[in-house]
Amino acid sequence: MKILKNEKTEIETAVRETKEETNIDVEINENYRYTIEYSPEKDIWKEVVYFIATRKDGNLKPQDSEIEEVQWLDFNEAIKNITFDSTRSVLEKAMKDLS
Repeated sequence: MKILKNEKTEIETAVRETKEETNIDVEINENYRYTIEYSPEKDIWKEVVYFIATRKDGNLKPQDSEIEEVQWLDFNEAIKNITFDSTRSVLEKAMKDLS
């Protein structure tokens, strides 16, 4: 398990970020971890980590300062609405892994 610079694990960070950005409490399945890397500008690389999670509690509500819209979608609608091919491929791999 990777420890981030603030000494929180990726799992702890994912749970906290999900709560902050969507108001949903989740349980992360550590067996399904996906990553993508991208370059927002020259010589800068970022890694995004995705996990499969189960909703435990909370009413869906976007964090006003960071999230424009949040919604529940079935797989086919989610695939259609994803902006980036790299993110779409993560969802496709996750669905394949779960089937």
